[in-house]
Amino acid sequence: MQGLPQIIELSAAFIVLMLASVWDIRQRRIPNAVTFPAILLGLTLTGIFKLGSMPLTIAVLVLLFFFGTLNLMGQGDVKLIMALVAICGASVALISAGLAAIIIVGVQLLLYPKETVSDVKNALSALITTDFKRINKEGRTVPFAPYILTGFTILVVYQLLYL
Repeated sequence: MQGLPQIIELSAAFIVLMLASVWDIRQRRIPNAVTFPAILLGLTLTGIFKLGSMPLTIAVLVLLFFFGTLNLMGQGDVKLIMALVAICGASVALISAGLAAIIIVGVQLLLYPKETVSDVKNALSALITTDFKRINKEGRTVPFAPYILTGFTILVVYQLLYL
């Protein structure tokens, strides 16, 4: 998809990610007033510009909803990723979230090495045992939305420069 549809899609995603990032940094939460309209906007844009990808978009949204019930990350973060799926598609959203996860581990390792190693060990143990309550026992929270914005920006810049 090129031209105006892509500009609309990228602009909408950047606005939503910026709003969510500011909210997440200030209050450690992303309100439904940001994510739900973004999901509806994304589904509308998908219906207008990429109707053929609607079944995949809906399937990924449903999977993310069920992933969210595991409480592996904040519900606002899951809904933000769902909004990005609806607006830009599954691959853009999941690559952005993956980049965000890599970046956040790197930053947290630099800032809080001992705690981050403990968090990673707890997360790996939880994945093996499916005891997800063991993750982040200290109760530390990190705003994830700015990292998703960073991952999204890196992906968009890469696509503009190399694809």
